[in-house]
Amino acid sequence: RYGKMPTLPRFLRPGSRQAAQPGGSQDNACGLEPSAGDQDNASADASSLQPAETKSPAKPMTATLSEPEPSEAVPAVVNIGPWEPLKTLADEFRFNESFVAKVKKLEQSGYSGWRRVRGDGNCLYRAVGYGLLELLVGAPAESRRKWSSELCEQLEELQFEESGESSAHVELILRLHRLREGLGWEAPATSMSAESTPAG
Repeated sequence: RYGKMPTLPRFLRPGSRQAAQPGGSQDNACGLEPSAGDQDNASADASSLQPAETKSPAKPMTATLSEPEPSEAVPAVVNIGPWEPLKTLADEFRFNESFVAKVKKLEQSGYSGWRRVRGDGNCLYRAVGYGLLELLVGAPAESRRKWSSELCEQLEELQFEESGESSAHVELILRLHRLREGLGWEAPATSMSAESTPAG
């Protein structure tokens, strides 16, 4: 009655798989079967889309600490600081009322100053040892000779394996010998180095 219905292209027919493949070639979209040459080209194109051969992941870069250049200035390690009045200690902890009260008690007990000591785990021994040597140097001549002699007898029994510690120990003994002989703690650099060379 209405005449012959036109035949729809295959890609427009209901249920057509070609219609569900956007981006396909124009020949396939029109319902044409690919030729043998087109199939070879399609295979070649597909092979070029394959992922490249996987390589092992690169090792993460590790940062290394380089030694300082000789020209770079390395700050010296201070074991014992200079003498300071107790007022500087109170000022440093001025926001701690309890600590300031303790500093005032030290002043009332006759203490007048303090020193900063390197806090590396040996601060107690360093502070006591330095305080003892300071007491020896400032003691009267007779007490200085007696105490220096007794301290030398005890320290001379110690032995150190590390060369740096052994050299420092030898220097300490030589300075105590000077105190025992009634001389000062400081010695001329030439005589001190000459005395410490054979023993160190």
